[in-house]
This record gives sequence, C-alpha cells and structure tokens, in this order.
Amino acid sequence: MRQFLNEHGHANEIRMLRSQFQGAFLIVEGDTDQRLFKRFVDQESCQIRVTNGKEKALKVMDILERDQFAGILAILDADFLFVEQAIPPSPNILLTDFHDLEMLIILSPAFSKVLEEYGSATKIAQFAQRTGQDVRGYLLELGAHLGYLRWHSLQANLALKFEDLDYTKFITRSDMSINHTAMIRTAKNHSQKQGLDEAQLQQSLQELTALGHDLAQICCGHDVIAILALGLCKVWGSYDAHELPADALERIMRVAYETNHFQQTRLYAAIQTWERANVPFVILARGFTA
Repeated sequence: MRQFLNEHGHANEIRMLRSQFQGAFLIVEGDTDQRLFKRFVDQESCQIRVTNGKEKALKVMDILERDQFAGILAILDADFLFVEQAIPPSPNILLTDFHDLEMLIILSPAFSKVLEEYGSATKIAQFAQRTGQDVRGYLLELGAHLGYLRWHSLQANLALKFEDLDYTKFITRSDMSINHTAMIRTAKNHSQKQGLDEAQLQQSLQELTALGHDLAQICCGHDVIAILALGLCKVWGSYDAHELPADALERIMRVAYETNHFQQTRLYAAIQTWERANVPFVILARGFTA
C-alpha cells in the first residue's frame, strides 16, 4: 500500500520505474493534487507520483537530487513558505502561487462560476450592499483568522488540529460573522489542548495579523471553501448543509477550474521554465508547452 511508503520507498519506486519509463516524474503531495494535475499534464510523457505529505515529498526530492536523477519535478503547496521567506532552493521544487491549490482555484474565475451557479444573486447583492464587500474578499478575511491560528500553531509547536473542525461553533450562519474567542476555544477543544492560554493566543494572533501579509498566502483553501459552504446555506444561497457539504463543494470547484485559468498562474510559467531547462522532459500536455 503506497500510502505507507517512506521517502526511501518512494525514491526506490521511481528509480525502478525509470527502466520502463523514460519520461518525467511529477511529485505531488496528495490524491486531490493528482486529480487536478492529471488534466494538465502530458500523461504519455509524465507520470504523477503521490507521496502523501509535503515533508515526505521534500525528502524524496532530496534523495533523488543527490543521485542526480534527471526529469524529476515536485509541485507543492506553498503553505506559509512565502511569508516565512523559506522557499526551497531547488529549481526542481515549485510552489503554488498562493497558500495551496484550493486558494489557486478560489482566486481564479472558477470561483465566480461556482458562486453564480450555487449562490443567489439577490442575496449576494444584499450582502454587498450591507457590508460593502464582495463574497470572495469577505471569505479571505474570515479565512485569514483561521490561517493565522494555523500559522501560529506551527510556529509555536502547539500541534493544534484543524481537520474536521466544526466551523459552525464560531461562525454565525445568519450573518457569517466570526467569534474569535469561540474559534480559539473550538480549536483547543478539538485538539485536546484545553490548557493553552486563550488570552496569549489572542495576543499572538493580533501580532501576526498586524504584519499585514497577503491574505491569499495566509488562508487555507479548505477553510475558505468550508466557510463558503456555510454561507451558501443562508446568507449567499439557500442550500441545505447536507445538499452541499464542503467536500462536495471542493470537488465542484476543481471541476470548474479550467485550463485557461491555470495558464494565468505563476506556477504554469514556472513549469514552462523548468521544461526549457530540462529538455527532453515534458510535464505539460500539448498546447501548454512554450
């Protein structure tokens, strides 16, 4: 079972595949990344390998690069690497333009397509009139609160858990407002970290927020889409939460993300640059190459 392979197992697997396949290998973190990139790569010239995690992907790349293995490229979520100025120095490791692939989609025209299809034009207009903000901008502000908490947890080694977080415990569905204290308390309880000082956490988040980073680098796309799913139940639409759960909305947004959207990204341009520097290896499907 490939998900249990360590970095050496993944590297050995790629080495063995080289005897049968002379094309490029593209390393990605997870299965959803693979599903998205399969639409954009030349599947005859490039094989996608999933490592199930960023740290493992970085270790696999280190092993293969030390072996001078040719034709290997990794595309990873930026997470907080841009704001921390900790970009991997390898030319064979590329990062998403924003925090993650989901944010790449949210900041593309795919977002507007999905909102138009699943939202209510009347409710969205009323929201804009009441708040002076569009839905996407408002979502970034909400998502950033969680993003800063995620970042602080990493910086301070708090080991807070965010998977399967119940957003309804700190976001009010009637107006999509956020309760910061409830957000921190929910994350603490969800992570079984009740001993953490809430006042200190609030202070740390205020200090990070004051740095004024680009919210697209701070927001986790999973959070933003989950919050959007809540908003489409009442404030921006009329869906039942069971009709449009967050995981289903993520799939919808991936499907809405088109080739021409991807072509507008810095990541797309970086892949082209990598191809020019690594002839004859090809990543992008015909029509994508420079």
